Amino acid sequence: MNTQYSPRKTITLWAAIAGMILVATTAQANMLSPALYGDELDRCTVELRPELNTTGATRLQHTLTDIDKVGVWYVFEIRTIVFDDNDAVMSWATTHCKANRWTEETVVEVTNQPPAAGTRLASAD
Repeated sequence: MNTQYSPRKTITLWAAIAGMILVATTAQANMLSPALYGDELDRCTVELRPELNTTGATRLQHTLTDIDKVGVWYVFEIRTIVFDDNDAVMSWATTHCKANRWTEETVVEVTNQPPAAGTRLASAD
């Protein structure tokens, strides 16, 4: 049995352990806690209501589909379903919202909103 000390194996083992720790901490840092971005997400949902056609709407259901942290901004992709007073779906929309983490600046862009059911679109000839 060879019980001789091998510095190469020790270095390889430590490098592997350091690599696994680095990967684990990077993955954990990329996961954002709702406690960190809750206020910014609330600002986005308030700002997007006037951007949507919510006439006759009694309830909005927001689903956060993606989040990213870019510089001083939280960037959200939000899918919103608009309900009427009979709890029927009136329309839905996909929005892109940027909320500054340090100021109250919020930018909302509706990226997809099909017309509500029964709505006729006029065409200009």
